[in-house]
Amino acid sequence: MRLLPRLSMPYLPFALCALPPLPYVPYHHCLMCLTRLALCALLALPYVPYLAFFALSALPRPFALCVLPRLCFICLTPPFHTLYLALAFSLRFYAVMNSVINRSRIMKPKVTLVDDIVRARLHAAPHTGHRDEKRLGLHLLTVVDFARERIFPVAQALPLRPAPSVWGERNTIFGNANDLVHGMVPTLLSPSESATTSSSNPPSKSSASTGRFAREAASAPPTPNVICALDASPSPTEPSDALALRLRQINCIYPASTWSAYLDAANLSEKYPYLVSGFRFGFIFDFPSISVTQTPPNKFSTPELATEFTKIVRSELQKDRYIGPFSRASLESHLGPFQTSPFSLIPKAGKPGKFRAIQNFSFPPVVSPAFPNPSINSFTSAVNFPCTWGSFAVASFLLGNLPPGSRIATRDVAEAFRSVPLHPSQYPAAVVRVGEDEFCVDTCGAFGARPSGGVYGHIQDAAVDIFRSQGIGPITKWVDDHIFAQVPVASLVSYNTFRASVRTFFASNGPHHAGGRLWYGAGSFSDASLRESDDDYRFPLLDLSNNSPRSANDSLFAYNMEDVDDLSRHLGIPWESSKDVPFSSAALYIGLLWDLSTSSVSLSPKKTEKYLAAIAEWSKRSTHSLDDVQQLYGKLLHASLVIPEGRAYLTGLETMLGSYGDSVLSSRHPPRSICGELDWWSASLRNSLLSRPIPLPKELVDIQAFSDASSGVGIAIVIGQHWRAWRLIPGWRTLNGSRDIGWAEAVGFELLIYAIAGSDESRRSFKLFGDNKGVVEGWWNNRSRNSAVNSVFRRIHTFLAASDRRESFFSAYVSTKLNPADAPSRGLYPSSAFLLAPIPIPTPLAGLIIDFDAPRTAKELQLGRFPPPLNTPSTPSRFSRLLQHTVNPSPSCPRPYPKDLTPRVSILRPHCHARDRLRRWLPSSTRLNSSSSGAVSDEDLERILQVIGARWETSTKELYGSGLLIYHVWCDTRGIEDPQRCPADNVLILNFISSCAGAYSGSSLRNIYFAVRAWHILHGRPWKINSDEIEAALEGASKLAPPQSRRPKRKPFTPTILSQIHEHFDMTSSLDVAVFACLTTIFWSAARVGEFTLPNLKAFNPTKHVKVSDVSHSTDRQGNPVTRFRLPHTKCSPTGEDVFWAAQSGVTNPESAFQTHITLNKPLPHEFLFSWNNTANQRRPLTRTKFLERVNKAVTAAGLEPLQGHGLRIGAVLEYLLRGVPFDVVHVIGRWSSDAFILYLRRHAVIIARYIQDTPYHQDFIRYTMPPVR
Repeated sequence: MRLLPRLSMPYLPFALCALPPLPYVPYHHCLMCLTRLALCALLALPYVPYLAFFALSALPRPFALCVLPRLCFICLTPPFHTLYLALAFSLRFYAVMNSVINRSRIMKPKVTLVDDIVRARLHAAPHTGHRDEKRLGLHLLTVVDFARERIFPVAQALPLRPAPSVWGERNTIFGNANDLVHGMVPTLLSPSESATTSSSNPPSKSSASTGRFAREAASAPPTPNVICALDASPSPTEPSDALALRLRQINCIYPASTWSAYLDAANLSEKYPYLVSGFRFGFIFDFPSISVTQTPPNKFSTPELATEFTKIVRSELQKDRYIGPFSRASLESHLGPFQTSPFSLIPKAGKPGKFRAIQNFSFPPVVSPAFPNPSINSFTSAVNFPCTWGSFAVASFLLGNLPPGSRIATRDVAEAFRSVPLHPSQYPAAVVRVGEDEFCVDTCGAFGARPSGGVYGHIQDAAVDIFRSQGIGPITKWVDDHIFAQVPVASLVSYNTFRASVRTFFASNGPHHAGGRLWYGAGSFSDASLRESDDDYRFPLLDLSNNSPRSANDSLFAYNMEDVDDLSRHLGIPWESSKDVPFSSAALYIGLLWDLSTSSVSLSPKKTEKYLAAIAEWSKRSTHSLDDVQQLYGKLLHASLVIPEGRAYLTGLETMLGSYGDSVLSSRHPPRSICGELDWWSASLRNSLLSRPIPLPKELVDIQAFSDASSGVGIAIVIGQHWRAWRLIPGWRTLNGSRDIGWAEAVGFELLIYAIAGSDESRRSFKLFGDNKGVVEGWWNNRSRNSAVNSVFRRIHTFLAASDRRESFFSAYVSTKLNPADAPSRGLYPSSAFLLAPIPIPTPLAGLIIDFDAPRTAKELQLGRFPPPLNTPSTPSRFSRLLQHTVNPSPSCPRPYPKDLTPRVSILRPHCHARDRLRRWLPSSTRLNSSSSGAVSDEDLERILQVIGARWETSTKELYGSGLLIYHVWCDTRGIEDPQRCPADNVLILNFISSCAGAYSGSSLRNIYFAVRAWHILHGRPWKINSDEIEAALEGASKLAPPQSRRPKRKPFTPTILSQIHEHFDMTSSLDVAVFACLTTIFWSAARVGEFTLPNLKAFNPTKHVKVSDVSHSTDRQGNPVTRFRLPHTKCSPTGEDVFWAAQSGVTNPESAFQTHITLNKPLPHEFLFSWNNTANQRRPLTRTKFLERVNKAVTAAGLEPLQGHGLRIGAVLEYLLRGVPFDVVHVIGRWSSDAFILYLRRHAVIIARYIQDTPYHQDFIRYTMPPVR
C-alpha cells in the first residue's frame, strides 16, 4: 500500500471507466472481507474528489456517462468495493506500464488483493468460482490493454476478433485450474523497454522476424520486415529477445495500411471492421488460458517421419513463424504455464516423399490423470469464426451463369494458415514440442486448430471482395483454393446486367450464418430453386483489358492474371505459382472438373481412381475403424455431387457411422448391405460418363400431380383431374416395420413418376406433391433411412437414369386435407371418365399391390375385402391424348397464386394459367356425365368445348380466368361445396355480388359475374338467374365501389407530345426506329397497341399478326393517298380488319417514320411488320412490353407525366374530333361497333363548339347527314 503515492493520477480514472461489468456478488458473501474492504476504501478516499471532477469535466461525454453505473454495478452498497477492485487493477496496470519499478514487489500486493476477491467468490459458489476467476482475469487484461491504447498510443491494443457477429464472452479456463496465474501479462514489455538478456553462446540461427517466407542469405545480416510493427527495432539473435520483441511487435505479411486503404475505398470497412486490427496486433483464436503446463509427446511412427518433422521445425524457425527453442523452465518464465498439442505427419496425396503436418489440437480426446487439461479445440468453435465457402452450390450458380466463351483458372495461396498472425495472448496454447525438453512458440495459425479455417477464410473474404471492388471477377474460393472466371469483353454489359438483376435478391437474402459458414441466397436443390452465392453482387465487373500490354487472346477478356498478380502484390497475398492452372474452358475445383464448353461438372479421373482404390482397400479387411468409415464415406459423398443417386447407396455406411458410440478406437464388422452398395459404387465409378449438367435454378411445371396411400385400402395418384388407384394386397406390411405406410407412400410417388414420364416427351421438370414428409424430404436427399423406402428410391433412380430423365421430378409437401389423391387412396374413386391408362406394375411390387378394379385376390376373399365400386363405370380414356390438354395447355409454367387468392386444392381445379381456367376448371358434373343419351364420347366432348370456347378471345379468357378464381376462393371461404357452386342458384350469385360490393369496382364485378356465367355455359350447366335482380345488384355495387377502385381517366397522347418525345429517340437505332414507326402508326390509325405489337417474343403467328405483305397504298378520286394495314385477326373480328393513316406534317408524320423503319430494319415480306435487330444482331419482333418500356423512357426523358398505351387510341379520337372530323367518320376510323368511343372524349366543349355557334360551321356535318340535292 505504500506504493499508492507513486501511482500516476490519470491512470486510475481510465482504468475505472474501462472497467467491464463484473459478475453479481451477493452482499453476505463479501462480509468476510469487510475489514479489508473498509481499509482499502479509506485509502482510496483521497482519489474520490479527483475522480468525480475528472468524470464530469475531463472525460469524453460517453465515458462520463458510464463511470457511475460501472462503479455501482456490484451490489455492495457504495462504490467502495469497485474502488477496491480498481485499486487492484491500477496496481497491475502500473506494474505493466512502468518497468523501472521492481516488478516483483508491486505485483505481490496485486495478487494478494485479487486473491481476496477470488477466494470470497470460490467460498460463496465453488462450482462457479473458476468461471468468475476467468472473467476477472479477462477484465484485468481488458483494463490494461484499454489504458495502454488510450494513454500510450504507441503501445499495442487488445486486438478485436475477426467477426463481430460472433464475438462474446465465453468460459475458456479449465475447470480444474489452480488460483489465477497469468504468465503472459508480467512479461509484456513497454515500447521504450529493451531486452537485456544476453547469451555467451549465441545460436547459429536467428529467431527474429523477417516478415518474409523466403529466408535471406545466411551471410547477410537479418533485417526484419515487420510490416505491422509499431516500433521496428534491430533484430535480436537470442530466442528470448525474439520472443520479447514478438510480444510487442506482430510480424504479418499483409500490409495493414494498404488493406485499410482498399477497404475504405470500396466501403468495405464496416463489413470487415476488425481485420486491420488483426493484422496489426494478431488474431485471437479463443485459445484458453493455461494454468498447468501439459506437453504430450508427438506421434511419429517411423524415424523418417521424425526426420521430416525436424526439417519442418527448421523451416518454420527460418521463416520466423516459430520462436525458440526454449527449455520448459525457460519458456514458463516467459509465458507462464503452456500447453502443446501433439504433431503427426501424413503423406500428401499424389506427392511421394511429401508430408502434411497436422497438429492435433483436439488432444486429449478425454481428460485423464496423465493429461488433466482438456484439448485446445474443446474451448473453440468454428461457429465463432464464420467465413464464406465456395461450395458446390455456390460454384454451380456462379459458373453455370457465365456467358458463352468465358474461361476459368485456379490458384492456391501458399501456406495459407501460416500467414495468419496470432495475438500474443494465444501463445501459451500454441507451443510446439520439438524435443525432449525443447519447445518453440508458434506465432501463426496452425493446421488443426479449429478457428484457423475461419480466421483465414475471413481474411480471404476481404481479399476477394477487394478483387471484386476493382472489377476483377467473378471469383469464389474454398479456403485457399480460388477459381477465377474471365468474361469476354463483348459479353461484359449483358453479364453485368445479369449481376444487377440478381443483386436485389442476394441483398435481401443474406448474409446467412450457420455453423462456420456465411452465404447469400435462398431456395434448395429439392425444388430446383437454389440460388446460393458467396458474393452479394454489389460490384460490377470492369473492362481492364487496356490496363497493361497483353496478348491478343487476353485482350478479348475483361482482365487477365497479370491484373490479379498486380493487386496481389499490393495486398501481400502469396500465390503458390507451381499450382497455377491457366485460363481455359475447363478447370478442377473442389475435386471436380468444371467444363464451361459443355456446361457440365464431372468427377476427375484422378479422383475416380482414388475412390476405386479406397473401395478395393476396404474390401480387403473384414473389420474397420471409425476413421476408416469416415474416410470412405467422405469420398463417396463427394462423388455423389456428380452422381446424386449415389446417396441412396450410402445408407449402410451411414448406419455404421452411428454404431461406434463412445468406442471411437474400436473396429467393427460392416453391415451386410455395404457389400452390395460398394459393388454399385464400383460399377458406377467405372462408367465413363461420370458427369452431370451444372445444376441451375429452373422453372418447375406444376401439373397438379399428387400421390397418396392409405394403409387400409391402397395407393392413388392424381394428375389434374385424371387419376389411377391400386389396392394393397393383405400381407404387404413387414413385421420389422421397414415396409410400412412410408413404403406405400413411396410406391405411390414411384407410380406417379411412371405415369408422367410415359406421357411427357418434352423432358421438362415437374413438381410432384405428397403428404408424407419422410418420403418428400427423403427424395430431396435422394435417399431414405428406411430400407424399404430406400429400395423404392433406388428403383426410381435406375428408371430415370435409363430414360435419361435425371433431375426431372421434384417432390413437395402438401397437407392430407389438401391432397386430392387422399380420397381415391381410401377407396372413394372419382368418375372413371378421367381414369388414367393402366401403368405396368414393377416386378418387385407383384404380390404387394394390384389395380383397383382387378378381381379380388384369394387373400382378400379370405379376409372378406371387396374393392370399392366406381362412381360411374366407363371406358378409360387414353392418358396420352388427354394429358396434352391437362398437362401442357400452355407452354410456360403458371405463376403462383396471390397469397390472398389461393384456392383450396381440388382435383377439379388444377393449377394452370388464367386463360386456361375456363376450360380446365370443371364443375362437379359436366355434359359428359349428365347426358341421358350416353353417346357423348371423349372426342365429342372435346369438340364441343373447343367450338364453344372459340367464342371468347384469349384476352377475354384471361379476364374471365381471374374472375373465376375470385368466385371459387369466395366459395372456399364460405364452405360452399362443388355441387352448389355449379349450377349456381340466384341467391348464391346475389350473395356473391353483395359480398364483393365495396371491394371491387363496378366494371370489375360485372366481369367476374360474366366469367361465372361463361363457365356455366361452356360446361353445359343451366344458368337460371333472375337478370333483373342481378342487374340491380351490379348497379348498386357499382355505386358502393371504393374510390381507389375507380381508375383515373387515361391521359391522351397528342401530336405535341409525340413531337416532344421524338427528340429522345435515336433514329439510327434499330429499336428506336421500330418503336417510333409503330407509335405513329398506332396513333394516326386509332389502333390498339396489341394490334401492332406481340405479347411475347415467341407469339408471332402469320395468320394473326400483321406483316409487311399486309401493307398497301391507295388514293381516292381526289388523289388523296392513304396507307392501309390489313390486320389478319383482331379482338372484335377474327376474320380481320383494315386500318389507315395518311401523311401528316411535322416529325410525327407516320409515313416518314414508317419508311425509315422499312429502310433501316428491312422486315421480310412474311416477317412481323415491326421487327428489329438487337445489339447482338439478333432479329426480334417488337413486343408490347419492349414498346411501352421504350416509349415511357422517352416520355420521362422529355419531362412529361407517364402515359398508358391506350392513351394513343384516346388521343387519336380527340385529335380527329378537334380537327372537325365528324363523329361518324371517327366512329369508322376507330372501328367501333357501338358508341363506346364517346367514353374516350376529352374537352367536350371544344369539340362541340363549331356545331352550336349562331352561324354554325356545319357544312361537313350536312354533307354527311343530309341526302344529296337532285
